[in-house]
This record gives sequence, C-alpha cells and structure tokens, in this order.
Amino acid sequence: MLRFLLILALAVSVAPAASVTFSTSTTQICIGSNGCGTSLQTFPDNLFIVFNDVISDTFTVTPGSPSRVLLGTVAFGCLDSQQPCDLNTAIPDNLNIYLTVNQSSPTNGVAAFGLINPSGTFANPNTYIFFPPFTVQNGDILWQLDTLNFSRTFLPDQTIVEFFADVSDTSNPAVPEPSTYALSAAGLGALVYLRRRR
Repeated sequence: MLRFLLILALAVSVAPAASVTFSTSTTQICIGSNGCGTSLQTFPDNLFIVFNDVISDTFTVTPGSPSRVLLGTVAFGCLDSQQPCDLNTAIPDNLNIYLTVNQSSPTNGVAAFGLINPSGTFANPNTYIFFPPFTVQNGDILWQLDTLNFSRTFLPDQTIVEFFADVSDTSNPAVPEPSTYALSAAGLGALVYLRRRR
C-alpha cells in the first residue's frame, strides 16, 4: 500500500506530455515571385527541385524536454535519371522556399518560417541562407528551425536535404501541491522504516 501511495504521489508531480499533430503540405517553392503554390520546380537541361512534405505526423513533447522533428526534405537533381543531366549547374539566385508548419493539435495554427534561399549547385546545395523568423509558435508549442545541422544525402542523380526543427512545450510544468510533497515524504519515510525492520 505504501509503495502504491509513493508511486501515485510521484506520478502527480510529473508534467504531462503534449501530443502535437502537424503537416508541412502547404510549403511552396517559388522562382522570385512567380510559380508559387507548388512544391516542384523544373528547369532546363532536365533539372528539378522538389519539397517532399510531411503529410501528417504526430509526436509528443514534454515541458523542458524539446523534441527534434523532421519537417520534410528538398531534393535537387535530375528529373529523368535516364537522360543527360549536369548537377554542377548553379541553383538560380531567385529560388525561394517558404517552409510552413500547419499545426492541428493541441491547438490549430499555421506558421511560416523565414525564407530559405538555397545557393550552390544541384550537386552540392547550400541551404544555410535564411531570412528570419526562424522561430514560430502556435499556442504553447514553440518551433525552432535548426539552421545549422542539416542532413544531406548525396545520390548519383540527386542530393537530398533534410529540414529539422526543435519543438518545445512552453506551458508551465506541473507543480505539485504541498500535500503531494507531504505524501511523497511520508511514503519515503515509511519505506525506509520498513527496510530497516527487515
């Protein structure tokens, strides 16, 4: 019985985890101010850039313990792998990626990160060029775009870049009532007493 009371008291003091559901399906790739409303752009000489979105994902996050979440990937490469393609072609200067998070729980909200303006070549894209904000918030859920640690995968006909965010629950962690502390202390004391008697 005492063990049960102790476990119960400790459980009451633990902050609950929030269940977060989101998608990045409205992310757009634009050429300057043109061609928006799409996640795919094609170019001469059999080249393309596409954003592969997260259609729907759910994860949990606890106050004080951020979760690292994949927001999607961008592929730079050859549209038809069977046709000639020069991946050393420079990425257009006016290529803009508007990364958007659509959060549906625990609260509804749409938040756009800063503009991502890749540079370099299709074979070796540099995605570190951003325009703020890098941080967006929906309700208690804070999204911080990781602008430093991108994962790149190099394939024969394309390079794939992964975009991540660190997601935090900014609500106040559950604070135990004084009676909870008293119950925990009493339970611990009783357990110590019983151990000594054995």
